[in-house]
Amino acid sequence: MCATHCGIDLHVRDNMAIKVTPMEEHKLKRLCIKARGLPELHQSRDRLLYPQKKTKQGWQRISWDEAMGIITAKLHMTRRDYGPEALFILFGHAIFNKESIGLLRRFAQAYGTGNIVNAGCLCEHRKLAAGFVTCGEETWHDTPRAKCVLHWGMNIWGAQTPAIALYKGMKDKGQKLIVVDPRVTKEAKLADLYLQPRPGTDLILMLAMLNIIISEELYDREYVEKYTVGFDQLATAVKEYSPQKATEVSGVSADKIVACARMYATHKPAAFGTFVALEHSTNAFQNFRASQALMAITGNIGVTGGNRLIPRPPSLLGWTYHEDGYEPVSKTFSADRLPLWDKIIKDANGNFLPEAILTGKPYPVRGGIIQAGNPAVTFLDSTRFREAMESLDFLVVQDLFMTETAELADIVLPATTGLESRWSHAYIWAGLALIAMSKKVFEPAGECWSDSGFWLELGKRMGFNSAFPWKDTDEIIEKEILAPFGKTIKDLQDNPGGFFYAPKTDRIHETEGFNTPSGKIELYSSILDDLGLPPLPVPYIEPLESPVSTPDVFKKYPFIAISGARQDTYEHSCWRNIPTLRRHRPDPRIEINTEDSKKIGIEDGEWAIIESPKGRITMKAEVTDDIMEGVVSMPHGWSGEYNVNILTSVDSLDPFTAAPILKGFACRVLKKP
Repeated sequence: MCATHCGIDLHVRDNMAIKVTPMEEHKLKRLCIKARGLPELHQSRDRLLYPQKKTKQGWQRISWDEAMGIITAKLHMTRRDYGPEALFILFGHAIFNKESIGLLRRFAQAYGTGNIVNAGCLCEHRKLAAGFVTCGEETWHDTPRAKCVLHWGMNIWGAQTPAIALYKGMKDKGQKLIVVDPRVTKEAKLADLYLQPRPGTDLILMLAMLNIIISEELYDREYVEKYTVGFDQLATAVKEYSPQKATEVSGVSADKIVACARMYATHKPAAFGTFVALEHSTNAFQNFRASQALMAITGNIGVTGGNRLIPRPPSLLGWTYHEDGYEPVSKTFSADRLPLWDKIIKDANGNFLPEAILTGKPYPVRGGIIQAGNPAVTFLDSTRFREAMESLDFLVVQDLFMTETAELADIVLPATTGLESRWSHAYIWAGLALIAMSKKVFEPAGECWSDSGFWLELGKRMGFNSAFPWKDTDEIIEKEILAPFGKTIKDLQDNPGGFFYAPKTDRIHETEGFNTPSGKIELYSSILDDLGLPPLPVPYIEPLESPVSTPDVFKKYPFIAISGARQDTYEHSCWRNIPTLRRHRPDPRIEINTEDSKKIGIEDGEWAIIESPKGRITMKAEVTDDIMEGVVSMPHGWSGEYNVNILTSVDSLDPFTAAPILKGFACRVLKKP
């Protein structure tokens, strides 16, 4: 039900799912409320059960044979009339790090399109890209074994329930906790030091911290000399970023910035935890470059209790049709605009998808297949995205429910739940070099197919037999996922907690170096230099939309809006039709400071209108002191008039990776009449 993939035991009676409890054998076994909704999800009356095609009279049930016949005919026609790059394939959060991604990529290569789009264009991929150019891998915080934990924009209570238990014993163990967030989260209330910056100004805080640590000689000199390159250039570049300058921009006091730098640098090992929040601003890519520079100069990369390097299992993510690994077979529609993205991520950046469809530039994009995603709600500027989808020659969607995206499709295909098929999963996002496998509990409802089963059958129907030589998904898991590690399906059935594919991940740099051109951590990146991009994490750029850079906009829209704060009840646009979960959080709520609410004349629980230059939505007001004055926070994933992405725009993006500006756009709030 979410990307964390906690270990669960499902209790079944009379072929019905009754309840869910934690799996004791699993590393992640503290369950959030979502798990309670799993039986209702599986048995929901809202589920799609049969293939359907759109007609003038409405949706018409068809057979899988007819559906696949229509799809293959459209695919052949598109490639003949426009070329293979005219097809895009978009997959959502639900199938990250599973074997179905390998099948999807193989299909794209066999067809000839490089236009694979995934949710990483909204999150995660800036962290991945920055990790790649800095130290060759993403870094993952080792919170349990750290002496100091610095969490920057992380909302553990909303996103990673299994990690909550770690915080109960922090004080007893003497761990220091620093939290940086515009919202006073539950974690912030436990912190030894809490910093509350203006949204979008994170980079200048980190640059000031680098300045303090270097100027006060708090850095790890031996580690820097042995394992990094570019320290002198970095030291020179950050001199202009004093604590006082950072205070003027961010609103955080200079004393707190200095205390944060000293606490992080002097309590070792220190874990620097961050994720999606730093992706959503003008300085998105450079935020992660600066954070990794902080880890590196303090000697906290690759060590126990610091930020470890977790290698990705090649059999799960890099496994494709060509023996030499995944390379796009046609230039993506975003390649010329984003050379860094094209080199490292390789997939197309979905924030440019609507423009490519509607303008035909750089070439026509006329057909799409969307699997396990609801981009009509989750992608930027929902109005424009819907317009683009409606203009396609054909669109195919496979999902569990008739989502807003599925309603735009020509063909809708029913998908199995996680209880109706066997699949494998890598726990990279949890900072674990772990692979586990789900068990198939029930036969598929109606005529539902698994994600992998769809690609396997479609590949064969298209004549790509050499790319899809297996008879079923079990054979794929057995031969391609597990065999390289000497494991079998039976091994994982007997050990449901999974296995570690890279048991030793600490200090491997001491013998193997780092996977960069220099073999060291590149504070001054040779890859970025070669691409003509800033090789250091400077300069700080004021958010493209802010009271400072666009004062005229903020005269009419005086609030700084942030969206996307995680909530444990839902996963992006999913599960609002599950009764247990909807009762827990029945309405979308905009968090607004108590003093701001008085000025507007709106009380807690009243409906509000939120407007931006792009559109207007409604949400209930949640009046609280736990958010800065002048800032409002809105949940994402709600559909219809509650959809926050009606307010967002593709006009302002991070210049290096086209990151969406979801933490710092302008809006105004009015009481609904």
